[in-house]
Amino acid sequence: MTCDHRLGWRRFVCLAAVCAVPVLGLVSCHPASGLPAPSQPLTPTPDADFRSHAPDAEPRRLLRVPSLSSTVLPNGLKLIVAEDDDLPTVSIAFANPLARPAHRSLYALLGELTLATLLAAAKPIQDRDESAVVAFETAVGPRGTRLTLSGVADTLPQVGEHLRVVLLPPPLDSLAFSRAKATLSAGLATSHRVPSGMSRFAADVLYGSDENDQQLERAEERAKETLAQLSLEQVQDYYQKRYSPTRSALVFAGPVTLDQATAVVERELGAWRGHPQTAKPPTPRVATPGRRLRRFTSSTPDADRLVVALPCPATTSPDYLAFELLAQLLERVPSFELAHTLRQDSGIAYAWSAHCFDTIDERTFLVQVETAPGEAGLALEALLGVFEHLADGKLTIADLATARASFLADRAAALSSTRGSAQALADAFLNDLPDDFYETLEARVNQLTPAALQVTARRYLREAPMAIVVAGKQLAFGGRPLLQGISESP
Repeated sequence: MTCDHRLGWRRFVCLAAVCAVPVLGLVSCHPASGLPAPSQPLTPTPDADFRSHAPDAEPRRLLRVPSLSSTVLPNGLKLIVAEDDDLPTVSIAFANPLARPAHRSLYALLGELTLATLLAAAKPIQDRDESAVVAFETAVGPRGTRLTLSGVADTLPQVGEHLRVVLLPPPLDSLAFSRAKATLSAGLATSHRVPSGMSRFAADVLYGSDENDQQLERAEERAKETLAQLSLEQVQDYYQKRYSPTRSALVFAGPVTLDQATAVVERELGAWRGHPQTAKPPTPRVATPGRRLRRFTSSTPDADRLVVALPCPATTSPDYLAFELLAQLLERVPSFELAHTLRQDSGIAYAWSAHCFDTIDERTFLVQVETAPGEAGLALEALLGVFEHLADGKLTIADLATARASFLADRAAALSSTRGSAQALADAFLNDLPDDFYETLEARVNQLTPAALQVTARRYLREAPMAIVVAGKQLAFGGRPLLQGISESP
């Protein structure tokens, strides 16, 4: 028995002699040949025209981007406001593209020391009014300096005052300078030691400016020697030449309007003037062709440490987003059963990370692995196998969906707080990204295909230069075809 229920006409055509079909609680049945013609067509519903012309519903967006507005103040300072009334805090990020390292070592530390001295000079006010400011955060990189202040929304005037004290301090004195040196020296004790120092060393190997093993072990000592040579006069000169409203930006994020932010900045920084010296961008280094290995005996033989360094595309590169999705997959190695391989073959415990990092003159992709003693060779072979897996186009739709979701979730988490929004927009300013970068980011990510990721994987994971640094026991190559073609530096 077959029945054709034609919606809209409330008409049931029965191809059998009888058919019982409940309609609105009734039972109706007619022979197919005996149905009367409808007396009038169905009356359209009031919204029929709207439904026939309505656009398709847009998919739910993962990135929630605040409403942006901006202006440039008379002293040349750009003001960007990300208004978000749903959050109870306000954050201000100062982005200064002029306060960046002009060359390696000396100026890298001088930029950090200058910012640390400014904060040390402002500390008395911060101690007096701790309730107004939640946190200071600083970052000095190849694109410039970023300083972030966060506070409760109703303390916006006090947060503005803290900002003024940092950027327009009283004359920098020896006390603030000494405190800043002590703070920076304590930080060097961890950032230049193995394994932390291996990241810098791996980048040097990649770009052909590596040093010998003994100097790597002395990285912390050499950095402290450089810091000791810097003087208060150099810091004062750096501040005068590199800190200015011209070409800098302030980003406000939180329940604050453009008019409110403008009033705060004009009151606190309206008198700020400056004629900075243009900072010449560092000359990018060129990666040395081929795959190069450096290894040495670690002073902590309880584990092997492996760092693999590759060139990383700039944020303005067409390959940027595709590579970021590849990095998401490499960060989550269980997607390729790498964790299973490592544990099954050797029973090792390991720590793993894979990210692009900004160095002074370039961006470098670093995969950092910590294994049980003697197992770095196995980890390296497994990693190179994953590289080949991606370059061979074995990426599935599910893998791509995982990479997209992970990348967008990370960005969404950053933009979910006022601090994260302010820092993301400040970084976009420092990197010369368009104002709508985050507004269009999700759509651009969703347009990427497995083929696009494969092309990028071939270019960066198979064909690009590579540096490998191992600290620990001797690395064995025997019987491992993926490790062939790696040249070991003397």
